[in-house]
Amino acid sequence: MNDSLQTDGPRRDRPPEPTVPVVSLDAADAPARIGAALREIGFFSLTDHGVDDALIGRAYDAATAFFARPEEEKRRFEVPGALGQRGYTATGGERAAGAAAADLKEFFQIGPLEEHAPGGPNVWPDEEFRAAIEPLYAALRDAAVQVAAAVSEHLGLGREFLPDRIVGGESILRLIHYPPVPADAPPAATRAAAHADINLLTLLVGATAAGLEIQTRDGAGWLPVVAQPGQIVADSGDMLQNLTGGVIRSTVHRVVNPPGEGARQARLSMPFFCHPRPDVDLTPLDLPGAEPQRFRTLTAGEFLTERLKAIRPGG
Repeated sequence: MNDSLQTDGPRRDRPPEPTVPVVSLDAADAPARIGAALREIGFFSLTDHGVDDALIGRAYDAATAFFARPEEEKRRFEVPGALGQRGYTATGGERAAGAAAADLKEFFQIGPLEEHAPGGPNVWPDEEFRAAIEPLYAALRDAAVQVAAAVSEHLGLGREFLPDRIVGGESILRLIHYPPVPADAPPAATRAAAHADINLLTLLVGATAAGLEIQTRDGAGWLPVVAQPGQIVADSGDMLQNLTGGVIRSTVHRVVNPPGEGARQARLSMPFFCHPRPDVDLTPLDLPGAEPQRFRTLTAGEFLTERLKAIRPGG
């Protein structure tokens, strides 16, 4: 499957033109460029990130095999009480805040690989699945720490400010399967309704089909996210927006239903949600341009639990 992957866009003979800034993580000016992208757009595409395409391909193969299992078998890996942070969540198990219908997706979530993670142990369908997923989690975690260091440097906080708060955090790798859009789907149902991410930073490896769109800063329109093969799309979440008092803003985005025959095709994606430790204080920092009065004083754990309950039907 790996040879068919590219970052959120359809296959084509020529690489697509990027629609968000492209930043090399190795570049000397990476902190400045990443900071500018997050301030102005909220999204960028990352190169020289160190995540091997082969890891992504093996993980997609494992995800494809898992989601092809019968529904009753997949439900054996649901984790009651975990608010979807571990194991399997069936279609209809998540609805964006304010959305009229649940998202048309099912997913499987993997938390920290350490034995005593705050959110509890991972569940593994089998050892082959685990062997494919764990290396990708580790590689994306390493890349996320580097991005966090660049953001910290851009903000004048010292490169270790955010990485120190990520250590021991509840970072999540989510394997998402968007099945063909059902003919009887509610009119308002989409693959992923408009939302901003909860966490600090998100890294999104190449999806198997197009559909990701970001809302323009004026809120008047939507821009498809197109990036070249091998790039990782990154964005800032609501936790980072709160911590920086709005200096770094989160951006609303969605995954739209494909038109015409595209609705018959499934889509897979694998975002990595980088979280701080649950005890990290998200009180807005005293930064130039910050508006602390617009944001809240609470811990990352409180923030996460509150938001997870809000997006789970019946939660």
